[in-house]
Amino acid sequence: MVKASHDPRLVQVALIGSFRQHFATILDVRRCCEDRGLSVTTPAGTNVLDDTVAFVRLDCDDTALEDPAVQSVATRRILDADAVYVVAPAGYIGKTTSYEVGRAVQARKPVYFSEAPQDLPVAVPTTHIMTAPDFAAHVTAGLHHWWNPDAPEATPFGTALTMKAGGR
Repeated sequence: MVKASHDPRLVQVALIGSFRQHFATILDVRRCCEDRGLSVTTPAGTNVLDDTVAFVRLDCDDTALEDPAVQSVATRRILDADAVYVVAPAGYIGKTTSYEVGRAVQARKPVYFSEAPQDLPVAVPTTHIMTAPDFAAHVTAGLHHWWNPDAPEATPFGTALTMKAGGR
């Protein structure tokens, strides 16, 4: 378990999910976290520039960068956070968010979900599914922790990913 400072301004969270489909909801979660005094590493922008392109760009993204470079910047912001919250209405997260969750789990970052993901082949413990206000309160209190792949709720797949065991 990560015991964060009692000063929530020193705690950083990353908010991820489908920017194309759920950016307004992500911004609501951002406000909820910031109202609690948490620092949000991502999304850094507040507006989607064009939601018709394959890789959604925000007003904070360097327009000279290609998609992989923008994703690298986003990944760095995610990995710099103390905890990650996945905004997953109806359980949808999509392939980019799935990649980001994988990177966060690999880095042993605490990852929480608004709803149980429907398109992620990893078991998520019920302790890591909570509303945005509950997530903000949980992190503010310093109770965020990475789920243990050896716990009973872990799957062999998740354990193999996080423990560098086995594979194909």
